[in-house]
Amino acid sequence: MCMDEGFAKASQLIAADSMALSESDLNSKGYELLQNEKHLSAIDIFRIAAQAFPESYYSFDSLGEAYMKNGNIELAILNYKKSLVINPENENAKKMIKELEGN
Repeated sequence: MCMDEGFAKASQLIAADSMALSESDLNSKGYELLQNEKHLSAIDIFRIAAQAFPESYYSFDSLGEAYMKNGNIELAILNYKKSLVINPENENAKKMIKELEGN
């Protein structure tokens, strides 16, 4: 249903706590969309995951990857940095920030 009605509707349902979400399912769907070059849809899925699971470094890491693949380097870096705040040991985020910032 959320894929049909968009991020705004999904965000409302999450805020109202009226739907059960699985972080694993959301990430799987997001990566499926990325593999199919549906970057904007993947970004929406990862945004939903980050909203539903704000303490998950993995959700922000995935969102960073989706933004990077869509060409939005600024938002990619921002989300990789959010991932590092949650988990300072996230080696992927450290690596990607370094690459994206050109260091």
